[in-house]
Amino acid sequence: MTAWIGLDGRYLDAHHPGIGRYVFELAAALPAALTDLRLALLHRGEHPPSGRFDLASLARGGVILVPGGDAPRSPLGAWRLRRHVRETACALWHAPYFPTSFGPTCPRVVTVYDTIALEPRFYPSAAKRLILRLLLRLAVRRAQRVLTLSQAAKNDLIRSGIAAERVVVTPAGVGKAFHPCTPPEIEALRDRLKLPQRYVLFVGADQPHKNLPRLLEAWATIQATLLPTQRDAPDATLVLAGFERTGRGTIDRVPNHHLTRVRHLGSVEDQDLPALISGAELFVFPSLAEGFGLPVLEAMACGTPVACSTAGSLPEVAGRAARFFDPSSTDSLASALSDLLADASTRQHLISAGFEQAARFSWQATARATAAVYRDVLGAS
Repeated sequence: MTAWIGLDGRYLDAHHPGIGRYVFELAAALPAALTDLRLALLHRGEHPPSGRFDLASLARGGVILVPGGDAPRSPLGAWRLRRHVRETACALWHAPYFPTSFGPTCPRVVTVYDTIALEPRFYPSAAKRLILRLLLRLAVRRAQRVLTLSQAAKNDLIRSGIAAERVVVTPAGVGKAFHPCTPPEIEALRDRLKLPQRYVLFVGADQPHKNLPRLLEAWATIQATLLPTQRDAPDATLVLAGFERTGRGTIDRVPNHHLTRVRHLGSVEDQDLPALISGAELFVFPSLAEGFGLPVLEAMACGTPVACSTAGSLPEVAGRAARFFDPSSTDSLASALSDLLADASTRQHLISAGFEQAARFSWQATARATAAVYRDVLGAS
């Protein structure tokens, strides 16, 4: 009798872009890797997912869709989740987010992306950190295996007290949508979004670990001192995308009169990201901590050179295909950006290396590694 694997798809919405991307791409690739198993995806049937998550395509690929899941953080969510898992007769349940992994009584696998929320420098609320630490311990204690996306993240989990033999690294992949776009596609987006001809791109959230204040300080340094002295490096614009600007955001809090040529796009539709990235002169990722860093690989797959911090998993993910800088140093970040803007040959070298690096990561490989963990857990249960 074929065993069923249950995957929590309640995160396929606009409020969980990162977790949703992981769940969707994994679900799309798993059927080919689960030759001896079947995949059931629990989703919020009464709340259709955003346009980035096409459930019909998953069904065509062999995923069994199970509607009726509650919002992940619903007070009754754990009780109702147990009921859904029991009715689906899952032999194993995969929770893609540890705080809402509770409920199912069958063997469990939980994905933990990083330990950033446990660090006081990023999350100053001691109460919230304590709650998350307790939830993590409970989730790990009740799970047979813990998945994470990089060796750096695994090391952090081990330092937090999780036994090394229970943590398995299953790196994420690059979606097929991320490839170099044609000049007409780039120009069409440039016209629609009124983008400058030359821009450095950041895509991400306005969260403390993303290090936006230092990026803006470095950009002010470049605008004030470096670029005007370099005749072969005309002024570029820093374009920020991926988060809404509400109230007094990071941009407004940086007190620097030299901060010019900065454009904030807000949230960008998924279908526009490949052209937005392809049209950039550089892609910059200044994080102070990362559990993986998927945007770095997506930029490389689009043929855009990457300037990247040395924090967390990023050297592991970017390999030798990025210009690295110290994320705690404004001067280091400014030098990396100004050097690359002035050096076309280095940018071309990074583009070539980036294609090779991005090709090493695929969601098919993620699915095969994840399916191997499922079989290991089922074989031991």
